[in-house]
Amino acid sequence: MTELAGGPTNDSYLVERGTDYFVLRIDTDVARALRFDRSAEARILERVAEQGIGPPLEHLDAERGLLITHFADGRAWTPTEMHDPAPIARLAHVLRRPHALEPPRPAFDPPGLIARYAHSLRPA
Repeated sequence: MTELAGGPTNDSYLVERGTDYFVLRIDTDVARALRFDRSAEARILERVAEQGIGPPLEHLDAERGLLITHFADGRAWTPTEMHDPAPIARLAHVLRRPHALEPPRPAFDPPGLIARYAHSLRPA
């Protein structure tokens, strides 16, 4: 298991099991305080994987704040690629695919999510 660069809401690890690679994400205290809905996230990840545009979800334990997906190998763009219209056009094409999917039910509700976040921050 190797630690990956994480963020404020989760710690991430690359896990090797035989010839398979997975990403394990563990909620931090910030994610718990903001009451992230990992079940909704898992439904989106499953939908994206069904379309072949994201790694399959392997396991979700929303109560414990654990999410495991298969690892999708890749690399960071070079500075040249970041300014080249051809890779940018390919990226735009790729990003349109998940945004064109019918959202899983219940649908993602950004205003409701913001209201829940705001409510959870009041006591703090």
